[in-house]
Amino acid sequence: MTNTRPRVSVGMPVYNGGKSLAKALDNVLAQTLPPFEIIISDNGSTDETAEICQKYASENPSIRYFRQAETTNPTRNFRFVVEQAKGDYFMWSAHDDVRDVEFVEQLSVALAANPNAILAFGDVVQYFEDTLVPTPLDFEHGTRNRIGRLYWAATSPLHHLYGVWRTASLRRIDWTHTEWWHDTPLMMAAALLGDFIHVPGVRLHYLYNEHPFFSAEGGVTLTQLLRRTGDIFDLVVCSGKTVGKIGGIGFGLAASTFALLKVAQQTAVFFRHRLLPRRGTDRRQEHSRRGQIK
Repeated sequence: MTNTRPRVSVGMPVYNGGKSLAKALDNVLAQTLPPFEIIISDNGSTDETAEICQKYASENPSIRYFRQAETTNPTRNFRFVVEQAKGDYFMWSAHDDVRDVEFVEQLSVALAANPNAILAFGDVVQYFEDTLVPTPLDFEHGTRNRIGRLYWAATSPLHHLYGVWRTASLRRIDWTHTEWWHDTPLMMAAALLGDFIHVPGVRLHYLYNEHPFFSAEGGVTLTQLLRRTGDIFDLVVCSGKTVGKIGGIGFGLAASTFALLKVAQQTAVFFRHRLLPRRGTDRRQEHSRRGQIK
């Protein structure tokens, strides 16, 4: 690192991302806004991830590379890079996504100009089975009340997780891991902390990854269903606790209720997908509504 304090910290939590990691790092390094830092947390990868990270770190003083001693859950890895951040603004970058080269610059400028905002995001295009699918998002919520923001965060795609955040605001959120939609408690709590704003014209290029529970391949066993029942319970409890720490017990109970509603909605989508498989545009649109964290 140079002695110049980074304006933006880019956190890249990664596990076995070797196939696309170099492309993702090149994309971050090509961003037009200096100074920034890149924090990579390798969650005990067993592929070529470590070698790629070490090579890039040795060639780029803006990169700090950490390798976790043992593989932990994704939420801890996501939180680790936030804890290491030195910049006033922060952005998560997945190892298999890229963005327009002015994405970080334009979002951080917009965030600086809007003191009530804690998150800025642009537009998103989603890649599904080698097809590019523009994905409109309704996430700018300055006109919603707090309950409306919670409901929206629980039931909407959450691609804007990968926008630019105020680091201090993001660190206020204390959330634990859930196997199912572990971005939902985070984003519900964030929705109570400040505004989310839209910056049109700069895009995140998002590679869709289907959750294993929604896979159309093979059957779903009783053991899997029982495990998913436990996952649902964890999601509901974590949502309530996470939001309750920000907004109090009333908002915590509302968050748990909305998380359960999300499960009901997505379970209906799952069974419709399993029993009435869709093809082409309809199927891609159905997938695009899920918007799960990587």
